Order: sequence, then C-alpha cells, then structure tokens
Amino acid sequence: MLGSASALVPRWVVSNRDDSLLARGQWIGYLLFFKILKVLNKLINWVPILGSGSLVSVGETKKVGYWPESILEDVELGVRFFINGLRVRYIDNVVVGVEAPVNYHAFVKQQLRWSFGTGYILRKYSLAILRRRHGFTVLLYLSQYFAYVLQLLSILMLVIMSIVGIAISLWAFAILIVLVVPTLITYLYVLLKLDKENGGNPRKDIFAINSINLAYVMALPRIAIASIMGLLGIDKFEWIPTPKGSQKWAREGINLLPEITMTILIIIAFVMVIAHMLLINLLIVIPYLAGYIRGLWRIIEGTL
Repeated sequence: MLGSASALVPRWVVSNRDDSLLARGQWIGYLLFFKILKVLNKLINWVPILGSGSLVSVGETKKVGYWPESILEDVELGVRFFINGLRVRYIDNVVVGVEAPVNYHAFVKQQLRWSFGTGYILRKYSLAILRRRHGFTVLLYLSQYFAYVLQLLSILMLVIMSIVGIAISLWAFAILIVLVVPTLITYLYVLLKLDKENGGNPRKDIFAINSINLAYVMALPRIAIASIMGLLGIDKFEWIPTPKGSQKWAREGINLLPEITMTILIIIAFVMVIAHMLLINLLIVIPYLAGYIRGLWRIIEGTL
C-alpha cells in the first residue's frame, strides 16, 4: 500500500467546525494548509507531519529511531524521515477527521506547544536538514513560527517610536502599503475561495476567518516567546493534550498578562501619536488598537 513511499499522510478535516467561530476558522485554515502540503509534496516528495491517520512503515520507523519522545513528535518524526532520505507522500483523497480547539484558552495551549516544539526541532536538526537536497525549503517551512517574532519586534518598535515621537516616513509607509495590502487581499480571497469550494458560506465564514486571525494576533507575544525558548533550549514544556470535543465548554483559566500588556502598550502608542501629531504612525496604530481591544474584550467575554 505504501508503494515507493515510507509513509503516507492523509488530508485532515476539522470535524467540529460548527462548535464555534474559532473552530470554523481553523477548518478554513486547514483547507489552505493542506493545499500547501500538496504543493510541497509535488516539489520535494515530502510533507512535514506524520500525525493523525498517517500510515508509516514500521521498518523505516525503526531505522530513524522509532517515534520520538518529543513535544511535537509527529513533526520530529517527519524531519527524521527527511534527513534519512525517506519519502513521505501526501494523499489528498484520503480524509481523516480531527478536532480543533473551540476557544482561545485551548487554542493558546495548542499554539504554545507547536511553536515551542518547532523551535526545539530547528535547534536539534537544522544542520542535518541543510545537508540534504531541498533542505533550505524544509527549513523555511519549519521557520514559519518565527514570523511571529519579527511581527512582535515590529509592533514594539512602533510603540517605542510613537512614545519617543519618531515619525514613520512617507516612503516607508508607501512600501508597507504596497507589500501588505495586496498580500492580505490575496490571502483573504484564497481563504474565501477554498471555503466556498468546500461547501462553506463566505458571507458568514468571513467572521470565522476574523476570529482565527484575532486569536493569532492576541497570542502573538506568547507564540514568539515560546518559539525563541524552544530554539534556545530554555525551560521545558509540559505536554498536555489540547482540550477539544466534549471538553469544548470547559474554560480553564489562563493568565492574560501578555494580552493585557500588549493592549496597554498599543493604547499608550495611540495616545502618544496623537500627542506628537504623527499622522502616518496613527494610521498604522489604529488597526492594532482596534484588534487588541476587540480581541481582549472577546477573550474576557468568552466569545473567542
């Protein structure tokens, strides 16, 4: 059944997508994720995750050291297959139902495990990955969580510039608009197109997309810090299954200090850009202000 491949990876579909807007947003996100996996499979005959529903050769698994005791064991096993030259094939017409977190508290726990685990895998295997053909492509894929580190740094720089009174130049703002706006429009178009093709209602599901993006924005400092901690080998992360399915209404409390701190920083930046009369800075701060205030309110209210 495996043929020339050492492992087969099916397509995941979120089975509890109607439980909440956040769960539905993840369903749409998975549609895009597996489109990317399909392209990656065609490009380098490998996909990065040997998770739910995957069919793996026992003999090849023995060669790479069996299933690793790791916080992100499915991705680490996929990386081990790659550095040992074993083919992992994606099967698009085989579907496995998975459950997604239905609230922000569970979502954060999942993202912290994934971001910390990815950082750990990069620290452990980066050199071995780069020695293989297509290694840079694999490393680039695995580094996606570090985009949150860059985004966090850019927000902190914006806050500092706003407080000190440093104006963002018009040409820098123009470049930002040219790069960001078309990218966001394309991203939204692709998600809504996939949503419609898979039986969704784009007019309603745009709110689900908003919810999942809002969750990522609110979790940004946590994800960025967890990625760095995993990469540097700082501290350990306790593997706890993400609350899903029947536990969807259980809201375990989490410390909202990172979310509150970021919201306060953005509010301070907003006040200072008005005080300094920095129009361009204001145009950049306002979307963050709206997002963080709305996101924090929804978390506290229990609707995210």
